[in-house]
Amino acid sequence: MDRTSTIAIRPAGTEDIDGVLALFEAVAAEGRWIGTEPGFDKDRYRRSWETRIASGSDALIVAADAEDIVGAIDLRENERGDWSFGMLVAPERREQGVGTALLDAAIVWARARGIRALTLGVYPHNEAAVRLYERNGFVRTGAIEKSPRRQNGEIWDIVIMERRIDR
Repeated sequence: MDRTSTIAIRPAGTEDIDGVLALFEAVAAEGRWIGTEPGFDKDRYRRSWETRIASGSDALIVAADAEDIVGAIDLRENERGDWSFGMLVAPERREQGVGTALLDAAIVWARARGIRALTLGVYPHNEAAVRLYERNGFVRTGAIEKSPRRQNGEIWDIVIMERRIDR
């Protein structure tokens, strides 16, 4: 059965924030895939997402399976005017097309706004994510060596990837 057939990809509303926070907390607890680690300030994230959803300037797009948020992609403009994103997929829904569906929605969103490129940072040991991004037209454009120290004392590199958005 195609498990993505029950998934709705849509812009997040404020009613989705608790689900996104729960997903964010679960992925952070894995300690391997995102820079945020357990103990992060949930209220700060909540306020940021509420403000950004209300303004409509950035995008928080969710993958919802009934009432459950099983994925999210967070696109934002950085101080240099570039657009970057972070993506989360629930552990039990990985490699089932959720990430691809979120990337497709992000690219449509970016193209509609005339954004020229999307960038992200990914840990090189996250091989499944790197493959997903490469299959979807992202290329490696650089690296950040020895990113900030993890709670366990490890220091990981970050691969920078970019996809040009053609109009």
